Amino acid sequence: MREAEELLEPRLNARLGGALVGAEAKKFSGHLALALAAYNAGDETTSAWAKKYAGQDFDIFAEEIGIQETRGYVQRVLKTFGIYRWLYAGAPPVLAAAPVLP
Repeated sequence: MREAEELLEPRLNARLGGALVGAEAKKFSGHLALALAAYNAGDETTSAWAKKYAGQDFDIFAEEIGIQETRGYVQRVLKTFGIYRWLYAGAPPVLAAAPVLP
């Protein structure tokens, strides 16, 4: 397979995407919502949001993300994460992330 075509292979794509989200999580102190925002909108934009909403509740940030596509992406992924966590781990569908932004 050519390199560009390999990116369309689901297992490789999921592994690379997971690695990138993991790297973003490290940059943003393990805060999943910020990591997802950075994955979708980029580090610079997300860093500005993190400064603007520092110390505020996560719910406020999730509703005020300045790019509609990114706001929807973060909300959908976190909702789905909670559902799968509940279904497969038997854990309550709550975020393990900090309730406020770092």
